[in-house]
Amino acid sequence: MIPLLMALLFFSSVRSFSSSNAEFMRRQLSTDDRAIERNLPTIISRLGPQDLPQFAQNYMLARANRLRNGGPSEQEAIRRNLHQMYNRIHGLRGSEASQSSSDECTQEPANQTIVDILAHLERTERGSRCGELSPGQHRTFPRNDFGIGGHVLKRRQDGNYQAVIGIDFQQTAGASISNENMFRRVQQCLRRSSPAMRGPDGRTIELIAASPADVQRLPWGERPLMNNISIESPSFRSNALAYQSDIDCATVVHEVLHLMGLCDEYEEQSQELSQRYACRVVVRTPSIMRRQEEVFPRAVRTAMACRCTNTPSCRGIMNSSDSNLRQRFLSAEAPQILPIDFRRDRCQVLSYSGPLTEPSKNLVLLPHSNPNYIVIDSRSMGYVNQAPFHVLGRNKITCFCPPDDRVCADTIGRIRADIQNPPPRNECPDNTETDTTLTDELNASGAYPANGTMNNGSLVLISRPTIPSLLHPSHYHRIVEGNCPGGRSANYSQCAEWAYRGTNCNPPRQCQDDSFYLGISQ
Repeated sequence: MIPLLMALLFFSSVRSFSSSNAEFMRRQLSTDDRAIERNLPTIISRLGPQDLPQFAQNYMLARANRLRNGGPSEQEAIRRNLHQMYNRIHGLRGSEASQSSSDECTQEPANQTIVDILAHLERTERGSRCGELSPGQHRTFPRNDFGIGGHVLKRRQDGNYQAVIGIDFQQTAGASISNENMFRRVQQCLRRSSPAMRGPDGRTIELIAASPADVQRLPWGERPLMNNISIESPSFRSNALAYQSDIDCATVVHEVLHLMGLCDEYEEQSQELSQRYACRVVVRTPSIMRRQEEVFPRAVRTAMACRCTNTPSCRGIMNSSDSNLRQRFLSAEAPQILPIDFRRDRCQVLSYSGPLTEPSKNLVLLPHSNPNYIVIDSRSMGYVNQAPFHVLGRNKITCFCPPDDRVCADTIGRIRADIQNPPPRNECPDNTETDTTLTDELNASGAYPANGTMNNGSLVLISRPTIPSLLHPSHYHRIVEGNCPGGRSANYSQCAEWAYRGTNCNPPRQCQDDSFYLGISQ
């Protein structure tokens, strides 16, 4: 029990901690409570009388949820640590106050005064943690419950944000890329995607990967915590702390956003993991945390080089005098335009042989009297190795939305817009191979040629962004604010906390509404 007198003594002692101990204090806070108890003498001697009060305050805030909702043994370990810290801060006054106030507390729960102190601390701390940063200010975020994260968010003078994420790569035996080359790849991916990290107010978040050497060059108070990420074999399934050697940019951004507080929003397909994540709230709207491979090229301008030197179809079509044929070859087909789940759940596909109108398009809208329907004449290219080097397949795709389904209606609206203004392909056509070297060079340089350019036997496709941001509003607010009670990310936090639970599933009913969880459909 921490009585009120100790609280007053404690608050009178709190001061800004010295920059030389900032990193040490943050690292200690991520340690197990029993390990902290064993090592408190070392921690106290390292911090000294000036910084220990701030550490005690930070420790209480970091353990707030466990102090309220943890098991009895966990709560008791936290209280023992707080008693030791306060007794060292206040000397005999702490012990005397604890003894003299025992009668005062007989009518209230044993941890009542701890809760009072915590409530005061949280109100004070929330003002600095949740308030909007002014230009020039920065905020350091703690690690999450999985021990990852710890980015630093800065507000630039132009009003936009900059997020610095500490990353230290470590090769494993199966890695096929060096630490240095992987770090460069991640830097390039974050640089390309930063203009699409846009909030509902139009402000952007510049993502910056910082190596251990980069972090050491930053001022003490602006250093992010380091995340050790292993580099695995090309066949490995990437996660936030382990990347497959040939990880693509969409997945890099997805995994980095985990370090910044965002959770997975897809249904786990792995039989090994499905029970562990059985409580996850799955959104219907494509998002960077659900279908990054689908969303990334729709928000980020991307170059794709397709090697076609050994495929007559590619060279023959691009050298053809038929401009309609070339246009269809370079344009998106139905799988790119229609989200996977929408196509599976809402659409029926039948073969079609109606008049070939608008011959330069792969997708043409067909009339329907009901606005809840969309009907598409879908053309797809099949390839042969002799003139005319292709065959044309056609299907009629009919999709329907219930009248009260907002997500579905938004999807139909976006599909109509894409058909009326067709985007380029964002993946290589059949019978071609991705030219990874040229693709990496083009994206790294940012000097994109025209769509459909031939470059040393490779066809260069340049995607065109068709959505304004990689982030939904709730994603953006969670990155900028963190988990702030009552803040603009509160709905997201309420739903996201179920993402990695496997039992006792009871997420709020409103989490099934994407507009509640994500803020709004893209």
